[in-house]
Amino acid sequence: MRGLYTIRMGDFFIHIASAIKLATIGLIVALISIFSPATAKPPPVISTEPVATTSEIRTVAATSTKPETPPKISTASTTPPAPITNETKQTPLPPVLNPIVATSTPTIIPEWDTINERARAAVVNIICTSQSAGLMQPLSGSGVFIDPKGIILTNAHIAQYWLIKDYPSKDYLDCVIRQDSPASPRYRAKLVYISPTWIKVHYTDLLTQDPLGTGENDYALLLVNTTTGPSISLPTSFPYLPPATTDTENILGQPVLMAAYPAGFLGGVSIQTTLFMSSAPGAIQGVYTFTDTSIDVLSLGGNVVAQHGSSGGAVVTGDGKLRGIIVTTSEADTTATRDLHAITISYINRRFTQETGVTLPDLLASDVYAVADEFNETLAPTLTKLLTQSLIQTTH
Repeated sequence: MRGLYTIRMGDFFIHIASAIKLATIGLIVALISIFSPATAKPPPVISTEPVATTSEIRTVAATSTKPETPPKISTASTTPPAPITNETKQTPLPPVLNPIVATSTPTIIPEWDTINERARAAVVNIICTSQSAGLMQPLSGSGVFIDPKGIILTNAHIAQYWLIKDYPSKDYLDCVIRQDSPASPRYRAKLVYISPTWIKVHYTDLLTQDPLGTGENDYALLLVNTTTGPSISLPTSFPYLPPATTDTENILGQPVLMAAYPAGFLGGVSIQTTLFMSSAPGAIQGVYTFTDTSIDVLSLGGNVVAQHGSSGGAVVTGDGKLRGIIVTTSEADTTATRDLHAITISYINRRFTQETGVTLPDLLASDVYAVADEFNETLAPTLTKLLTQSLIQTTH
């Protein structure tokens, strides 16, 4: 199973200068944020044109140095699926903005109890399985509700499964949103947005046993639109963590709480039946940037969450806001000696604005259903074609 990228030592930057041109979609929608029932805002416009890049798409970008062995899994087999293998190997992060500060792991004090409860209520497990044995590995990762309407923020390397759910046949892949501990199926979701820039760099990585990544552009948005069965009802409001879309000064050394569904030491059957959420205290030990002086990546050190399956998990600061989502980890024999990394919400907001022309808060205040429909009708088919053509070429 896949779920968390690992970073390798070596070449880091795959700089894809990209921006999706803003095109008029013509969606005027009256659905608005739950907190502003008297104000109607039109949905943001997401470009229907392909992402413009300044260089050719790299067909072997961020691939593993190990020989590729296409994984096989059968949901009917008595043999457990392979463990999550979407972790990454250590690669240098972007230039350090500030020196790494050695800080001790803080103890969760009473003020953190409420934050811990809210984080655990907002974090979800995302699990995708296939109908039968095939090329695609099952996937287990994490995500976070960032809006009471049921909007989930996760990684692109998780959400890309929505783009290929109908390959090689309709509904071949089944992705479910799970909650609680152990995780149990509750909802189904539709893709709202996935970074086209990330897909265009990593579309050949689907069958890579140990894909490598830095976290750059590795974000996506999902929207819960139904439940997994008649016994479950959609809530009128989902528990969520408000996203912190601006940088914070003096962030180094700040205590944080991390929450996710790590599964690095579990087999496939255990992941499907007895996967528990984990939350752990920590501190921001380093900050990094991809291009300039903005805070794009947080270094969080080692803890129990530094495992496969934690991708998309929450990093929450003392103000109760979502400061980042887990994206990569270094490789080490124990979780305590690994270095967990998260891309900041401020970075995601900057990239989303550059790619679509609207901010993340604008999206959350809009009719997200309409935005999701437009994205799936316009941009998604092009991205799906990239992924499926790569799968076809690999198998022939």
